[in-house]
Amino acid sequence: MRRVLIVDDESPIISALELLIKRYFSQEYLVVGDAHNGREAIEKARELNPDIILIDVQMPGINGLEAIRSISQSGGTKAFVLITAYERFDIAREALRLGVCDYVLKPISRERLEIALRSASLFLERLSLIEEKELAFLEREQQFAEYVREAFFNHLLEGHLSPQDLKAFLSVFHLSCTHGAVGILYFLPAISHSTGELYIQASHTIQYKTTAILGPLVHQRYAPFFIPLPNSNETPLQSLVEPIKKELAGPLATGEIQMLIGSPGPLAEVDRLWQRVWNEFLQSPQGPSSSDEYTGESKPDELWPWVLDHEYYEAISHHYWTVAQKQFEEIIINLQKYHTMSPLGLYRLVSLLTYGITEAIQEGTIPRERGHALLSLEGLFSLYQKGLFQELGTWCHTQFQKLLQEVHVRREYSPTVRKILQYLEEHYQEPISLESVADLMDLSPVTVSRMLSEEVGQGFARTLIEIRLKRAKELLQEGDLSIKEISQACGYQDPNYFARLFKNYTGMTPREYGETKREEAHGT
Repeated sequence: MRRVLIVDDESPIISALELLIKRYFSQEYLVVGDAHNGREAIEKARELNPDIILIDVQMPGINGLEAIRSISQSGGTKAFVLITAYERFDIAREALRLGVCDYVLKPISRERLEIALRSASLFLERLSLIEEKELAFLEREQQFAEYVREAFFNHLLEGHLSPQDLKAFLSVFHLSCTHGAVGILYFLPAISHSTGELYIQASHTIQYKTTAILGPLVHQRYAPFFIPLPNSNETPLQSLVEPIKKELAGPLATGEIQMLIGSPGPLAEVDRLWQRVWNEFLQSPQGPSSSDEYTGESKPDELWPWVLDHEYYEAISHHYWTVAQKQFEEIIINLQKYHTMSPLGLYRLVSLLTYGITEAIQEGTIPRERGHALLSLEGLFSLYQKGLFQELGTWCHTQFQKLLQEVHVRREYSPTVRKILQYLEEHYQEPISLESVADLMDLSPVTVSRMLSEEVGQGFARTLIEIRLKRAKELLQEGDLSIKEISQACGYQDPNYFARLFKNYTGMTPREYGETKREEAHGT
């Protein structure tokens, strides 16, 4: 049941809308209140928490558009339907910018009200779907962050962390700095605590109280960490370390956790900073023995040379995609020579792919949703767990080729056309028109249409249809949604129209396409 708030300065309009909703749409919509001006609307929206707000434009005091802007800024998901007696382009344009779902002229018929309520409901459903996908992506990103973190510290401990690698890793962690400090936490648990418990306590402190990054627990004894800094002064370092000391005051006081921090320095010297801290740790009674895995000395990796990682990160950071392709293909060739892979090799692969995809998203050369799809690395983890390392190499190569294909296509376009395409691919599920996009880009509709025709090779309508149908194909292949749900998720409110359009473009009905692709995927 959707909760509806009606806002109009004319009481007869409110009464008429309430009557229509109660008489014809009471199974799906409940009128929870009404308001007679913008200020009252803002208060009622906060108090009643409606899902849909039917709101007049022209009201005394705070008008409808100003009220929408204020309610939107206060948070919460709401769908707005604008009611007006005037058909004015400037009002419609501002309503579009504010995310209004529909624009209804008075007097309002039962049929027109039903369309407006359906539009608002579809908007809320699509928004919920997007939020679910964003949540799934964030969960996936957290999983990848763990692999990237492992790779980061493996690079550091193996002595292979160049300044370019460090910048690449920090960009994945959304950190920007020119300097840093490294340190080591080592654990000497008493009877009441285990090493694992102390490590988890330290991990939570560093993750939630600081911008530092804590490495994995090595040999159940110690863990490296990195602190990003704006400069080489001791003052910011001490201020960042203080929360760690405060939160871990108990185990630090008892000696169950001991902390060693090196002097800050520029990123270019991070290997030297680590070596200095490591040497100090080696000389301490708690330092590792010579038989430990990490001794601060470089040793060859069994899969591919570390220099390929460095050259790849350097190429991606400068957007030299052809050079990056060469390095990545050489890595895959080396990988497929072997029939084994350590976790370190997996961490390195995840880091390489993740960095390339996130850089492409930030550069604007691939749409965010497409980038999120490429970041779905479950296939890689599945092949690794099954020990299918040859197939794993092929999978990585295919995934990188998909990325390159997206990048190369986009980089041929002008910045304006890239911006138009990115908007279409991020908002395809919304009611988009040539005029609305042109207005958002501050261009004329004729100019937008001409630019797309010249650079993409087709006009606005066909470009939008292909973007929507491309997404529909992906959803049909997944097989999790009904045809109606897919139609709505791709911007088509009428599933029958969507089905006809899909068949015209593909030669198959949506159902036939989904079944065929799923059978092909399962080899049947």
